[in-house]
Amino acid sequence: YENEGVFTKLQLQQIKKASLARLFCDNGDSIDRVQSNVFFYPGNSTRHYGKCELIPEINLNMWMNCCDSSCATLPPPSCADQAISFMSYQH
Repeated sequence: YENEGVFTKLQLQQIKKASLARLFCDNGDSIDRVQSNVFFYPGNSTRHYGKCELIPEINLNMWMNCCDSSCATLPPPSCADQAISFMSYQH
């Protein structure tokens, strides 16, 4: 994925921020805390858990078709925006 021409520099920056912990936070039911290393078994201890809001999100705007670099300054789309886009695409 790091070969030249596959992704833009801005897209690569976002890909490198991605984590399985963030994926769990975004897709789990009512998950608000997760350990940053999801493969680590913390036992009964909760000290290894962190708030989902502190785990970096990726900005999917880097994959929008913009005529200039203005996509980089847009806020990340919300879950509702993504659902609407998906529903619009399906029809």
